[in-house]
Amino acid sequence: KTARPNATSPPHYMENVLYARRWMTKFLLDLLAQRDVATLETAPCQHVLKEETESLLRAFLAKESNESCSAVEMRNISKMASDILESFNTLSEDKISVMKWLSPVLSACIQTNNVTLRTSVQILLTRLLKGANQTSVANGNTPSKDAS
Repeated sequence: KTARPNATSPPHYMENVLYARRWMTKFLLDLLAQRDVATLETAPCQHVLKEETESLLRAFLAKESNESCSAVEMRNISKMASDILESFNTLSEDKISVMKWLSPVLSACIQTNNVTLRTSVQILLTRLLKGANQTSVANGNTPSKDAS
């Protein structure tokens, strides 16, 4: 038997990054599962959701465009991005309507090669556009022909 060299060495920094990103994704999913819309409307909650969702989706796009990215890394980041988008897709209309920042964040992902993510993005963008049009009509504005 050979002894493991550096058996007490710390984990590689990429393992720490993955571990932290997994915990942040779990935290975001828990935030999105809040039943109270008022909780989601708070500025700190919106800030965390926006910044961390942007960070996760940027990381996904960077890994997708990097040909040297390993399949394991791509699978991990794809799963996290898919989980967060699915969670957004399960939100009620009143919850999704407070996340006006979501549309620009999602627009960067519209041409991803990942079909599952692209479909989730398209569904979310359609819901956001529909909600914006309904709000516009409710406020007495008529939607332009370009918006429909």
